Amino acid sequence: MRECVKAQSPVKTHVALKAIINSKKPGTRLDVTGWCRNSLAAAALGELEPGLIIFDEFQRFRDLMTNADVALDPAEARIRDILTAKESGRLLLLSATPYEALRPMAKVGKVRSPADSKPKDSSDDNDFFRLLEFLLGNLPLAQRGQTMRAIREAFSTREAEVRRGTPDSDDAKAALADLVSKLSLIMCRTERPVVVDADLPGELPLIPLTASDVRSFRSFSSWVPRDGHAHWTVPLWSSVPLAAQTLGNRYMCWKAAPKKLPVAELTAKRLHSWRQQEWTSPKVRGLLQALPPERLMAPWVRPTVPWWPLGGVWNGSGDEALIDGKALVFSRFAAVPGAVSAVVSYSAEAHVYNRKSPRAKPKYSAGTKPTFRSGGASPGMFRLFFASEFLARLDPLKNGLPKTVKDARRVLIPQIKAALLERGTVYNASSKRKAVPVEAWLVHLATPPAESARKAWIEAIVAEEGDKSTQSVVGAAFDGFIAGVPKGRMSEITRAELNALVDLSLSSPAVVLARAVMRHWRDAGSYLNWDCPISAGEGKRADKLSQTTPRKLLQRLAIGGLRRYLDRPWFAATLQRSKRFHKDFAAALHDAVVEGNLESVLDEHFWFVSATNSQSWPKRLLELQSALALSGGRTVLHEKTKAAKNKSRVRCNVALPLHQAKDEDKEEAPRPDVVRHAFNTPFWPMILTTTSVGQEGLDFHPWCKTVAHWDPAPGPVELEQREGRVNRYAGLAIRRALSTSVDTDALGRAGDSPWVALATQAEEQAAVADTSGGMAPWWCTPGAKAMQLYLHCAGSRESVVRVRLERRRAVYRMVLGASEPHWLIDELDATQPPSPSDVLENSLELGAWKLKQKSQAKRS
Repeated sequence: MRECVKAQSPVKTHVALKAIINSKKPGTRLDVTGWCRNSLAAAALGELEPGLIIFDEFQRFRDLMTNADVALDPAEARIRDILTAKESGRLLLLSATPYEALRPMAKVGKVRSPADSKPKDSSDDNDFFRLLEFLLGNLPLAQRGQTMRAIREAFSTREAEVRRGTPDSDDAKAALADLVSKLSLIMCRTERPVVVDADLPGELPLIPLTASDVRSFRSFSSWVPRDGHAHWTVPLWSSVPLAAQTLGNRYMCWKAAPKKLPVAELTAKRLHSWRQQEWTSPKVRGLLQALPPERLMAPWVRPTVPWWPLGGVWNGSGDEALIDGKALVFSRFAAVPGAVSAVVSYSAEAHVYNRKSPRAKPKYSAGTKPTFRSGGASPGMFRLFFASEFLARLDPLKNGLPKTVKDARRVLIPQIKAALLERGTVYNASSKRKAVPVEAWLVHLATPPAESARKAWIEAIVAEEGDKSTQSVVGAAFDGFIAGVPKGRMSEITRAELNALVDLSLSSPAVVLARAVMRHWRDAGSYLNWDCPISAGEGKRADKLSQTTPRKLLQRLAIGGLRRYLDRPWFAATLQRSKRFHKDFAAALHDAVVEGNLESVLDEHFWFVSATNSQSWPKRLLELQSALALSGGRTVLHEKTKAAKNKSRVRCNVALPLHQAKDEDKEEAPRPDVVRHAFNTPFWPMILTTTSVGQEGLDFHPWCKTVAHWDPAPGPVELEQREGRVNRYAGLAIRRALSTSVDTDALGRAGDSPWVALATQAEEQAAVADTSGGMAPWWCTPGAKAMQLYLHCAGSRESVVRVRLERRRAVYRMVLGASEPHWLIDELDATQPPSPSDVLENSLELGAWKLKQKSQAKRS
């Protein structure tokens, strides 16, 4: 640190810094801390000597693009020079959404009327021109000023022609050509296709208002104080479900309202009776219509490429629901995410328990009680969640994708016979003796030495159950599965026992999980060594890295992840009812693994993780485990009064908020990064609700292709940002489209993941069909389109805003660079909205490949 400080300023030695601290002047310690940090950062960046500096989502670093008049300390100035590539190297600025060209840079304290169409003086500017000036910073000052004046004049000419209604005049075209020639040297932009009114996706039938809606609104409006808060009545009621119950003291109108609340729509009494309701929120009804409870209650999303026909709750999953996969919901108010999550989660649970069920309806407060007892002594739990290496190494795809489950069994039977023979066990099809339980075979076939499998099982159970279990108790239960089998009995296997092992290899969640991982986690290209010591970074510091093995990781994931996730009463009720009241939850879960193609789902997920996640496999598995073990927290609902005792807590599970409010909920809300990781798996939550905090810089596309606009986006830039969360590389929309354009009969024949072969095949097809010189890679798949779901009721202004937003986004591309783009868009929208063809013809096109195509066309 001394050398770093001296390098930035020889005057400020450590002795001088100590003297400054000892002076005890206000703020001196913070100043010294900032100086030291800047010195260390400047020294580190100087040592790197970067040749290329990349800023992703560069709008977050706006302060680096301004020429501050205040004096900077030498270290901070050094950092700025390095990061803006003033000394050496090159600078690349990236952003997936348009830079905030609609953001005015007006003087402080200045008020501009919406009727003003132009800035009142040249000091008014916007971020777009600030960006251009920064990008032209490598030019001499005089040349830079001349270029900026020419760009402004060209934009001014275009703006004037657009206002006259002649965007294709000679002057406008000349200005457009001038802008393309100057801006294409420093900027490259690619845009999504313009959407016309007839092509707007996400068309739900208009949601009608009901008499209950009107009564609910009347009650809420009479409760909201008139003085200073009445104007919030309509937007809050139309957006926030159960507004009087869920707003809370974050909102001034709620705090100022009377202590006595309107009649509660969802009370603790109704929670415990599992009464299904017709919600008085039209948007909730629309969301549940697009993704009904039957689909929501599925434990995982259906696979893109099923290995055999789907069954159970996954059968016909695309027929009744408008949404394919998960849904990402964007709202305006911070109270919406928690309220939507509570209402949707309760609706899904009530759908299961309100109808005839094989189980007694649990009390709401005890709704999370697991089925399998602790200690690991349950044979059903052992069959489900013991990660058997013997069964995981069998490959149902050895001869390609099977058409049916019977085909998969035919492929597995000779494999298991050969593997048993290597272990000294002979198959005797004619034997009629009593079958040995399959859990005894699992213990017997554990990879020698069996102690490693036993130890992994014990550690996983003890780590998951804590004080409920001890190593001696779990170890005794493990040994008890084979204790009653006579010695020498395992040297022969009957037909029934063989069939039980074959069925288990296809229906055990732990086995299909391990097999899916093994297809992607290879050790130098060979099969994974389950007992090879590896490091798993469970701690934040390097000295806390724990030594483990793949076997322990997989077993821990099966117990602490899959078992905790699947052993929930709502899954038990759902899966048992789907099998005509299956009495045994373990048997119903075995059937679900096959019917829902869980191995295909996991294989697709791990392929995506391998293609997009740079973390090590231990960290990937630990991340999945934490996502499966996620507890969604609860949303507070006030009932009679605003007093703390008059409230109930509704749990969130199938739907979650990205950020949960903490001011009234004593339970700690789950961290947003854990919620995001869980949403990016094929498991619950199926719906994620967020505000504007989730619309920039976050990925939600692994298992989601639907953006639901609970409230309209504020503007075209925000609309682009929302869509960009799910319209990304190898996302669900792309995978669904790929599955219809490749030859699935050629997948899985090399003992590898079908998705590895599918991506290779798609890449080969794209290379043959591509005429763009490599600008159309395989993930630019025709038909891969994210879906937008607009939730609005009949007669609301939001239905008009929806169409207007799409039109404004198209017009925005045409008026980019105008002095006040937002007012110009309003003016065009109100007087002479241009047609989509006019927009396409007169938009500022800065895509490198399209410009090259135009240039070649002109020369030819």
